Amino acid sequence: MIDWIGLAVLSAFASAGAAITQKRVLAYSSPLVFSFLLSIVNFALFLPFVQYHILLTLSTSATLLLIAKSIINNLAFLLVMIGLKNLPISRALPILALTPAIVALSSIVILNENLAALQWVGLIGMLIGAYLVEMKSVEDIMNTLLFRNVLSDKSIYPIFAALALFSLSAVVDRYFLSHIKIPVTSYLFYMQLFSLPFFGAMLILKRHSLKKVFEVTKPQLYLLLLIGIFTVLYRYTQFAAIALAPAALVLAVKRISVLISTVVGGNIFAEKNLILKSIGVILIVASGFLLLNAMTG
Repeated sequence: MIDWIGLAVLSAFASAGAAITQKRVLAYSSPLVFSFLLSIVNFALFLPFVQYHILLTLSTSATLLLIAKSIINNLAFLLVMIGLKNLPISRALPILALTPAIVALSSIVILNENLAALQWVGLIGMLIGAYLVEMKSVEDIMNTLLFRNVLSDKSIYPIFAALALFSLSAVVDRYFLSHIKIPVTSYLFYMQLFSLPFFGAMLILKRHSLKKVFEVTKPQLYLLLLIGIFTVLYRYTQFAAIALAPAALVLAVKRISVLISTVVGGNIFAEKNLILKSIGVILIVASGFLLLNAMTG
């Protein structure tokens, strides 16, 4: 039987495959339309595995939390797609790997907590890694205005917002999978079930023509199916791993996907400064694991 580390690594490879293919599709599709069509594909893929009675056994509060979690997750996904469409994949995805640093900084500022030495090493390492990812060249290494320039770039705001939402979402995942013990396939099915009305409502609010939404060519349909398979695989293995181990550690291992996406996707889309960005991503992933290991150890 595969342990949680094996599941998390498999999730990382599938997630990288999904991200690279998503970047390709978003070149000719709007993030909202793409998210809606993908939710239909994912819903169909999970239909054979669901245990329909599970939702009926949940308390009202748990059901409401499940719906709220789905809304948070769907909004975060849409924000990532917006960021991925407008930014290089080697820049958008590394930012999402900064979750442990955000959690650590929040604990210092909001809760007035003290970090251990290893936690400080991990935190500083992640911030240096993010600095390297945002550098346009080696000459930027002493550019004190770099972070100010990054924060003034509105195209990266959706990624920052998604980062915060995914951090919250992971905690709720752990609650449902470890405490309530909902089967992983059923949990994912209900996430997709609530995704359909969410993205459908967004399309209506944006006044999209449903006829045009469903005008999909065969190559586009094949790519949607491929992304659906990647998505189902990475979500299933991620949640299965979270059911066996702390969400923080699972997500730390899964962040290997960011390195894969940066190197492979960056080459596919002919993006610049990949060596510098790859070094930054390696530092982010390694420092994140160090930080989380110190926090959970």
